[in-house]
Amino acid sequence: MEPQTKEKFNWSRFGITVGLVLLAAFVVGGTTWYIMDQNAKDIKSSNDKSISALQSQIDTLNKKIADSSNTTTDSTTDSANSTTSVTANWKIYTNTSFDFTAKYPTDYFFSEATPVEISAAGDLFFVNFYNNAYKTSPDTTSPLKVEVFTNTGDDLKTWIAFNYKGTGDTITSKTVNGMVGYTFSYYPDSSNTVMTGFATTKNGKYYSVTAKTATDNFTNFLTALTIN
Repeated sequence: MEPQTKEKFNWSRFGITVGLVLLAAFVVGGTTWYIMDQNAKDIKSSNDKSISALQSQIDTLNKKIADSSNTTTDSTTDSANSTTSVTANWKIYTNTSFDFTAKYPTDYFFSEATPVEISAAGDLFFVNFYNNAYKTSPDTTSPLKVEVFTNTGDDLKTWIAFNYKGTGDTITSKTVNGMVGYTFSYYPDSSNTVMTGFATTKNGKYYSVTAKTATDNFTNFLTALTIN
């Protein structure tokens, strides 16, 4: 029997095999990294576009809000300027006892309540503003009237509904010249004449301004009124 010869280890083949395995691992790893990197870039690009689109929408919304605010401010300013222009040359009435000042048209007069009238009416004070058309009976038909009442402790809306009959659901909250109150419509003394009014509270009293609805000067008169 011939002796067996031990086969020598083939280092060359081993080196080639290891090299091929490492090369395959590098290729697979590199390909995987490339694919993951591209996916990450695509996701980032997509997110960047979404963020950019969202920011654009936010900027557009902010611009609309700013434009709306400017329009409202301009409208309010124009309205105030218009009233100031109309009332610029009006006469001025000041009442230091009840701390209010009113402006009224140059062709109007005023008539303050007498003690007897105040007692009969149950209020503290009132003053009528009227022109020649109402001069014969300004107390009953005056187109503009300011009244001051004792504060009974009722909330303003309840007080208006009780004192001005027929207001119904016409009582609406409104702020005029810094005065927080309510506007309303009513029918005085069961007449068919529709009256309009505004009431507020200050200095522990109720203040009301009433006028015939057809009186064009009511809004300007009310806007020019100040209660100190």
